[in-house]
Amino acid sequence: MKAKLAGLAHYLPHCIVDNEEILKKYPEAGTENKIFKKTGIKERRYSEYLTTSDMATKSSIALLDKMKIGSCEIDCVIVGTSTADYFFPSTASVVIKGIGAKNAFGFDINAACPSFLVAIEQSVMMITLGRAKNIIVCGADRMSRTLNSDDYKTGLLFGDASASVLLSVCDGDEKGINHCYSKVVADDLEDIYLKTPFSCDNWMSEKFIMDGRKVYQRGIELTVKTVKEFLNKYSLSLADYKFIIPHQSNLRIIEKIAKQLKCHHEKFLTNIESVGNTASASVPLCLSQKVDEGVVNKGDRLLLVSYGAGYIVSITDLFF
Repeated sequence: MKAKLAGLAHYLPHCIVDNEEILKKYPEAGTENKIFKKTGIKERRYSEYLTTSDMATKSSIALLDKMKIGSCEIDCVIVGTSTADYFFPSTASVVIKGIGAKNAFGFDINAACPSFLVAIEQSVMMITLGRAKNIIVCGADRMSRTLNSDDYKTGLLFGDASASVLLSVCDGDEKGINHCYSKVVADDLEDIYLKTPFSCDNWMSEKFIMDGRKVYQRGIELTVKTVKEFLNKYSLSLADYKFIIPHQSNLRIIEKIAKQLKCHHEKFLTNIESVGNTASASVPLCLSQKVDEGVVNKGDRLLLVSYGAGYIVSITDLFF
């Protein structure tokens, strides 16, 4: 059996935080135009009251409504997130309860920003093995609660969101998901991290740490290298794809990746200007918005690419 991406939906919090508002908290960032020039971001969304599981539940309910499928037909829910409500139970368990998926199994994946794509890979294996027919995969993060008040370089970038997709068994000759590819380059682990209470003496003083310059350089380097490896492995070229949807980390990073891959930047779809870096939600949110806008259409071949702390890189090749 082969898996397909059958449908998708997303949720964005209502609170819009623009660069003018950001400068009140981080005046050292310069000006609104300087922030936009460095990041490609004009505004981002913050969830004032809803937790990660709340947002994931909302996007999953919207998905079920859009697909006109009952929650009892869902076999599994996987949530990719770095900002779970609990250490345990899983965020997926909370979502299963919230959508009433009484027949579903579920679990979380924390692979930093690529969590959603890693969850897609796990889902494809489950469907291929006949272990499930309908799986909801959600990328959700409440990054606004992780921001380092002492470091504007993290404060400028991140926002909150959730996006959910339905993976199902392909019918007949449907093309579906072609390949998934993930790797970890486990060096420089402390370029970007946030410790738990189990690894430090004073957790209340711990902050989200990111070496912006190194993450910028490594993000470009590893994404370009991994995409080339992927294309070579499956005898493909970027010309085989209608669009590439990259992790929305920083517009300058995306432009550098496009340049180094010798691919026109217009082939790379972005939404970072209006939502910022939404971590695990980044890739599925961009895809969901572009489908709603009519940019991405049925039959389009897409390359989804994300990288994050670890360093983890994950790629999915599919026909929408």
